[in-house]
Amino acid sequence: MSDDIQQHVAAAEAADFSAPKTYPSRFPRVVWQTASEHGKQQYADKADTWKGVQGFQYNFLSDDDADDFVHSNFSSQRSIIKFWDELSLPVIKADFLRYLTMLAVGGVYSDIDTSCLLHPDRWIPVDLGAKTVNAIIGIEYDDTTYKMFVRPVSFCQWTLMAKPGHPIYETAVQRVMSNLEFLARRKRVALSALTLDKMEVLEATGPGMISDVVIQVLQNQGQNVTWETFHDQREPRLFGDVLILPINGFAGSQKHSHAGDPLYGEKYVQHHFGRSWYAPERAGTDADQAASNSSHVPSR
Repeated sequence: MSDDIQQHVAAAEAADFSAPKTYPSRFPRVVWQTASEHGKQQYADKADTWKGVQGFQYNFLSDDDADDFVHSNFSSQRSIIKFWDELSLPVIKADFLRYLTMLAVGGVYSDIDTSCLLHPDRWIPVDLGAKTVNAIIGIEYDDTTYKMFVRPVSFCQWTLMAKPGHPIYETAVQRVMSNLEFLARRKRVALSALTLDKMEVLEATGPGMISDVVIQVLQNQGQNVTWETFHDQREPRLFGDVLILPINGFAGSQKHSHAGDPLYGEKYVQHHFGRSWYAPERAGTDADQAASNSSHVPSR
């Protein structure tokens, strides 16, 4: 991360969302997905695994549905609506939308190129008993293999589970808005004309951003955590009100970080790595070169 972006992020971290909240006793029983029409058709069989989750309502958000969702759920927060309406890049709108669904309604969000392997009711270990879990996050990376991961541990955001109003997503929404407005100013373009390369997407709205937010929120909750805390994690662990899953939880189909090793937990979700997220038409003209330079690294 460049020095100016680091300074910008440090300023954004000054906000404190550690105030206690009241959450429903259980997670909302809803699954959220979104995609282009092509993606919806291409991964219809994967989506069926989510549609078939017993007791959960399945919601697919088309572009029009997404607009309606944001306008209806954030009608009192005009800054969010204005920001959403100005965004033009599908890749960053898709990132922003997943955080907005978790913030406003909660439940499960999972990318269209994922399959549900284990019912979400079983994602929380029974031995946690009555302990309160208000958000579930999975480790995506714990390795030294790929330079695109600038943090020693990274959390994935292709699958998320939360109760509404959790500070992870309150913070993520504000961080996305702040990051993209900063990049637009730095590039001297309107937000609607902003284009991003692959690393800028990863850092501004993707797993780089969400990984920093998870650490920040846990520290705000009084948890003494660093990146090292999550190294070589082999079972689900509760930190504050956030359940952190080992690599196999949401990311067990990768070629690094001990993914697939039975010692690193059970697989809950399989990510099929559709690789469409950084296509030029989704991330802007800067993505063309980024994609051609990134064929050797795992995609989100």
